[in-house]
Amino acid sequence: MAVVKIVIDPKLLTGADRAARRSKLSRSALIRDALREHLARLEVRAQEQQDREGYAKYPQAYEESLAWEREAAGALLKPFKLRDGSFRGQGLQEKLSWQEILERSYQRGE
Repeated sequence: MAVVKIVIDPKLLTGADRAARRSKLSRSALIRDALREHLARLEVRAQEQQDREGYAKYPQAYEESLAWEREAAGALLKPFKLRDGSFRGQGLQEKLSWQEILERSYQRGE
């Protein structure tokens, strides 16, 4: 790692030291984490700006947005139907792994 010397406001340094103690991190680790988070947010902002510019240049047709809204609403409105998992007093009929049991228990009804 590189060693960097920075100038920082005393109040900000006090707050950083307090946060580092609460987080059980060194001051350097806290500042590295904060810088990583800030850089990630900047990347998200840049991507969002690029998306806004793209939609401004090629706007979505009103009808196209309605189709997406209907699709999203339909997915939310599908009723959940729990599959019949009863054994009818005959015990487990199929040999299923725990993963298969889990997958079958969360399947949506058609």
